[in-house]
Amino acid sequence: MAVSPEASIPTLLIIDDTPANLGVVAAYLEDKGFEVSIANNGEDGIKRALRVRPDLILLDVMMPGINGFETCRRLKAIPETRDIPVIFMTALSDTDDKLTGFEAGGVDYVTKPIQIAEVLVRINTHLALRAAAEQLAQRNRVLQEELEARRRAEMALDEANQHLSAALKSLESSQERLVRSAKLAGLGALVTGIAHELNTPIGNALLTASTIRTEVQSLRSQMAGGGTLRRTSFENFLLLVERGTEMLDSSLRRSGDLVQKFKQIAVLQKSNQRGEFCLDTLIRDATMSFQLQTGEIPFAIEFDVDPSIMMESYFLTFEHVLSNLYSNALRHAFDDPAAGRVRIEGTMISNDWVRLVFNDNGKGIPLDRLGNIFDPFYTTQLGQGGSGIGLYTVHNQVTQLLGGRIDVESTLGKGTRFVIDIPRVADA
Repeated sequence: MAVSPEASIPTLLIIDDTPANLGVVAAYLEDKGFEVSIANNGEDGIKRALRVRPDLILLDVMMPGINGFETCRRLKAIPETRDIPVIFMTALSDTDDKLTGFEAGGVDYVTKPIQIAEVLVRINTHLALRAAAEQLAQRNRVLQEELEARRRAEMALDEANQHLSAALKSLESSQERLVRSAKLAGLGALVTGIAHELNTPIGNALLTASTIRTEVQSLRSQMAGGGTLRRTSFENFLLLVERGTEMLDSSLRRSGDLVQKFKQIAVLQKSNQRGEFCLDTLIRDATMSFQLQTGEIPFAIEFDVDPSIMMESYFLTFEHVLSNLYSNALRHAFDDPAAGRVRIEGTMISNDWVRLVFNDNGKGIPLDRLGNIFDPFYTTQLGQGGSGIGLYTVHNQVTQLLGGRIDVESTLGKGTRFVIDIPRVADA
């Protein structure tokens, strides 16, 4: 039978009709450690091969009944025995007979009279070849299993990639919807804020105008009836008109200032040009421009900007950002502006990014308000001239036009620090 994991003794089947040959060969091979099974003709040999499943068959050619060639052909036609190597034993030496044996499925032949030592060498050779073939077949089976497992893994990976791609597309679509929603929400908040900010002064102006109109109509009624007008009544009327015109002037100026600021932002976005400039030079020029517009700045200003930083960005936007930061510091940072100090730093934080720090030593911002300072129309000085759009504009210009990001840190009693990171070369 074939060698099993538990057995190490090869089994040989000898099919020969000559008892003398069988006895000599079988005894010799058993002495060499083989287990030997014997059959006396082809039919019995096939039956015994199916029962014993030998590792190798020694097959005589010239036998009664079916000869060795036909016996070999039938063995090779049976799936259970087709892989068993067959060595022919024959007295035939003609080349055609040898070719017939190979064509029938034999792997070798030995000539009679049998040379026992030669038979042993050929048996060991073909057993080794069969063992090597079985090992190779086993390795091929393992390889095929590995290839099949890899193919299934690749299919699973492809399927997972498809699911991930679909999930990514869904996520990107969701992000786009969220961005659109956020933009619409931001636009809605901005429009609501604009309406509120304009509605207050315009509403005050309309109320004042309506009050004056009512008083004028009352005065005309008194005069039309031929009545007299007391001096105190006339003086009260004049005082009402004077205060009313002051209210009208203040309200309309407030409305005009708001409209002008939005016009400036719109004009800036349309006319903004991208160009090359030195960051240090632009910061100093923007500071001087702010001083000319507002008069002498009461707080001290320090610069620590790397003079080698060359930007390729939107310089008008830069100036506007700095102007709004200065204006915010002037209005909100200091209880005593004369004792205040602003420090501006500019450094490269990578080959492509620049960090601008606007730092003051003012009173700071309460923690519960820090998260709202970039919201439109958020101000801590409502009714005191603060529009609430300065830092909102700064945030939009930094994140949208300049393509950067802005963060704020603040400690009560110690000051506020704006950190702006922007690409050295802005998108065109």
